[in-house]
Amino acid sequence: MLEFGNETDCVSLTVVDYQRENAEEAFDRNWLIVEATRTVGDHTKVLRDPALLTSELRDIRHFFQGAGETHASGISGAVFGVFPPG
Repeated sequence: MLEFGNETDCVSLTVVDYQRENAEEAFDRNWLIVEATRTVGDHTKVLRDPALLTSELRDIRHFFQGAGETHASGISGAVFGVFPPG
């Protein structure tokens, strides 16, 4: 899970599952279903979509881990759960 924001405006991304874990092609097995949640005040919207490859998730993880170390503007914290590649 990746979360960032503040008390009134927050975005989180959670890897829910693989889209086609048992697909024949390796490329097709590596699509992740991502749940994106946006909360502003009392209003929350959720979107679930096969939106990332496992390699892209690794790139995002490395980017935000570095940003967390340098305390980048707008990021209050980041927590990642990493799934092994399919």
